[in-house]
Amino acid sequence: MDKRKNFIPRQVSGWFWSPFFDSKIQKVMVVRRSESELCFCETEDQRLAWPLAVYADAMSEALAKDYATGRGQRVYNANTYSGTLITSYLLEGSLTDLTNTWAFMNAYSIAKDTDPEKPLAGVVFKHVTGGEATQINPTNFEPAGGSTVVGITMPPAWYSQPLRVSATDVNDGARLDDLREKALATFSDTVVQAATAPITAANFTGTPVIRSFSTFNLSDVAQVQGQLAKSPIKNLILNGNYFSRISNVPGFIQKTGEDDYSGYSAYGWNKIYPASNWTGAGANINGFACNPQALVRATGVPAVFPAMSPINTTTFTLPGSRIVVQMNSWFNNTTRTFFASFDLMAAFGVGDASAGFVIATGTPS
Repeated sequence: MDKRKNFIPRQVSGWFWSPFFDSKIQKVMVVRRSESELCFCETEDQRLAWPLAVYADAMSEALAKDYATGRGQRVYNANTYSGTLITSYLLEGSLTDLTNTWAFMNAYSIAKDTDPEKPLAGVVFKHVTGGEATQINPTNFEPAGGSTVVGITMPPAWYSQPLRVSATDVNDGARLDDLREKALATFSDTVVQAATAPITAANFTGTPVIRSFSTFNLSDVAQVQGQLAKSPIKNLILNGNYFSRISNVPGFIQKTGEDDYSGYSAYGWNKIYPASNWTGAGANINGFACNPQALVRATGVPAVFPAMSPINTTTFTLPGSRIVVQMNSWFNNTTRTFFASFDLMAAFGVGDASAGFVIATGTPS
C-alpha cells in the first residue's frame, strides 16, 4: 500500500491509472483512509485487507466524534431480535442431590457367598451355640453329651435397580451416566435397609443406650464398649448426628484412610463408621455396636446368561457398603431405548445375638 496525503485523485474508491510507481503507469485502487488521507492498493487482496489494518485508528476516530457530540460509548440503536431465537445451552454433566452414607458392610456382618449355580436357593449357615464341658482329672475320655449346632436359615432375594434412556431422552440431552449416581444411591438404600432389618431390640436384647442426638457423648460410647468386653473386634456404626458428637474430640477419633470403607479409628475400637440410613432397623435405632458376627449375610450375583445373549454383563463394587454387584446393559431395537440394571442376590439374618448392642434416641423396638 502507498499513502500520499497531498494527492487527491479524480476518482476516489475506484480503479484509475497512476504514474506514481517508478516509471510505469499502474492500475491502482484508491480508498479513503480518512478525510485527509488516502490509501493506494495495488491488488484486490490489499484492498480487502485494508479495513483490518486501519480498524483501530478508525474506531478511535469514530469514538472521538462521539465524545465530541456528548454521546460517549452509549449505544443509540440496536437490532430487534426475537426472543424465540434465543435458545438454551445444555451444559455437559449433571448434579444429583445429596444421598445417604453407608457403612462398610463387613463391619457389621459376616459375608458368605450364595450358590453360583442357584443364587436364589435358600442359604443355611451353621451356628455353634454350645460345646462340651472341659473335664478335670477325667476318668472317661468319652463322656456323654456333645456340642450344639443349629442352622441360620436365610432366603435370598433378588435386588435389581433399573435405569434407562430412550432415543428421545438422548436427543433432548440426557445421558445414562446422568442417572447413574441416583440409581446407585437408591439401590444402596434398598440393600442396606434389608441388611439392617435384623437390628432390632427383639433380636439384640442387651441393655441399649438410649440417648438423644444432642446429649450423646463419650460416656455412652464407653458403655457399649464395655458391653462388648468379650469381643476381640469392636466396631461402631453411628448415625451422623451421633457421630458428630464424638468426632470433634481431639485425639479420640481420627480418619484412617481416604477411601469409603476404612472408617475412623478411636481408642478401644477397631473402626467407627458413619451411616445415615437406619430406616430398615427397629424404631428409634440409630447406632449399633458390634462384632461383625452379630449379623450374617450371603451375597452373590445372578447367574450369567449364555455368551450368545445380547446382554452385556460385568461386576463392580458398590460404594460405601463395598459389596460386589452385577451390572447388565442392553438395547431395545424396537423402542431404541438403552437399558441397564444393577443386580444382587442377598440374604441377611441374625448371627450371634450377644455380639451386638443397639443405640437409640428413644425406646427401641
